[in-house]
Amino acid sequence: MKIVLLPGMDGTGLLFKDFIRASPLDCLVLSLPESGEQSHKALSEIMVNNLPTDAYALVAESFSGGLVPYLIQSAKVKPQAIILVASFLHSPRPLLAKCVYYLPWKILLKIPGAKWIVKYWCMNQSSENQFQQLWTLLCEMDMNLMKRRLFAIRELDIPEYK
Repeated sequence: MKIVLLPGMDGTGLLFKDFIRASPLDCLVLSLPESGEQSHKALSEIMVNNLPTDAYALVAESFSGGLVPYLIQSAKVKPQAIILVASFLHSPRPLLAKCVYYLPWKILLKIPGAKWIVKYWCMNQSSENQFQQLWTLLCEMDMNLMKRRLFAIRELDIPEYK
């Protein structure tokens, strides 16, 4: 069985690198499209055609959890299993997402102590290597893209499964 990995807000799947290396299973990362609308519904409409046509399990991390209901509605072959990792199917904190959307991220990441704050709040139990991967992604990520995905989280409205 294939493992289909859907990445978090960064959309790259780079944080799955160690998992893929350790997994004895065949893994496929479906990176999130960077252009166009970033709503979960719009992204799933693009990504559904990249799902396998044979048996697979779907692993959705963080932001990608909201893609799952849309993907399984449209998938030609339904997943054998679905695993949500630190994820959500509706906006966990809409007010916080709204506030975070307006923050000047590029400036905040350069403030002294920002690295420590991110490590403490986001990855307090992580190894230094794991945290460094996240920090690198945060510093390199297109902040306009991140804001569009934060908006998608804020507006997340999951369809009923048919």
